[in-house]
Amino acid sequence: MNAPRTQHERLADFLMAHRQGLTAIDCVRRPTFDGGAPIMRPSSRMQQVRGILDAKGYDLVTEGRRHRCVIYKARRRTATRELASVIPAAEALFEPPPAAPRSPLDPWDGDQ
Repeated sequence: MNAPRTQHERLADFLMAHRQGLTAIDCVRRPTFDGGAPIMRPSSRMQQVRGILDAKGYDLVTEGRRHRCVIYKARRRTATRELASVIPAAEALFEPPPAAPRSPLDPWDGDQ
């Protein structure tokens, strides 16, 4: 027997499958976005939904408004975005080369 899906799983599955996104009204008003029970306070559920989407290679973004509510959308993470998060960590492995020592014959003392 299948265990019932959690509200977080319902939200994440819908966001990954539908490009138009989701608002709080879509979760509360009957019929709901997936025909299930209404999800009260969906905005407070989005932090856990973000974790589910992140594990599946998606980013949770907000984009515009519909029915005076924020629209939540799932965007597939591209290789460029993944590399952008890795590059700063890789650059931290390398230290900049030490500055060349100044010659004692150099007339500039740096106080000018």
